[in-house]
Amino acid sequence: MNIPINIRIADVNVEFDRPTPIRMLATTTFRGVLGYAVADLSPKAVSKFFKPGFNSNVPAPYALAPLDNPPSPSEYLKMKMVTFDPEGEVIAAFDNAAEYCVGRKFGLSGSKIKSCTFSPGFWYETVIPSPLPHKISINFVSPVSFKYNGKKVDSKNITLPLIIYSIYNTISTLCRHYAVNDQKPSLPKWPDVLGNSFVQKNNLTWVNPKRYSSSQETTLNISGMVGNIIVPNPTTTLLRLLNIAALTGIGKNTVHGCGRITWHISSEQ
Repeated sequence: MNIPINIRIADVNVEFDRPTPIRMLATTTFRGVLGYAVADLSPKAVSKFFKPGFNSNVPAPYALAPLDNPPSPSEYLKMKMVTFDPEGEVIAAFDNAAEYCVGRKFGLSGSKIKSCTFSPGFWYETVIPSPLPHKISINFVSPVSFKYNGKKVDSKNITLPLIIYSIYNTISTLCRHYAVNDQKPSLPKWPDVLGNSFVQKNNLTWVNPKRYSSSQETTLNISGMVGNIIVPNPTTTLLRLLNIAALTGIGKNTVHGCGRITWHISSEQ
């Protein structure tokens, strides 16, 4: 398996001036703040880093991943920014704009940002447990929504091949725009990914969270599946793909923090 994308990761730490409600898609609110900060610093950077991924077929060169189960209310918001641009310009550009986030309102919470920092970018490295776990839980942390054959996939009809399809689609799309030296990905055949694994238990539900867009001055619905599924007999290749998907996200609106999936070893019977 060869995925020719330079995946860099930076830790993002935001401090507020007061305890602030941290909702499911706080990453979306932060992205809006960051967009205004980037515009103040370098208006040309907006079209480069913020227009892709917004009502277009070109994915953004980064995704924001909220850390699991943030406390709410909290004076802090911790995230990971995952970038895909071959040149590595995204993290540096956003780090330069971090100081311009200070003093800005954080959505409709009434809070203001007291400080904002980006860590230096570090390279992605995958780790697969040995021996392989007997059973895993695949967790849909933020709303996951994608289509298959032109139809939106329902939470009750989810299958492992559909999840793999969405991961492949995400990887292929990113490689089409951000692959190093225009290389094409080499993805494993489905039987090698699936092996004897399958969805043993489905605990997914459909949710309809809303976000306020200050640029459009309207409230938008960002719906999708959340919860988890239990999968026995995972293969090494499946776990490698899930590790990639945990960084890139899958489906729609990943730039806002949607589509985030993770996995952990499950002891569920």
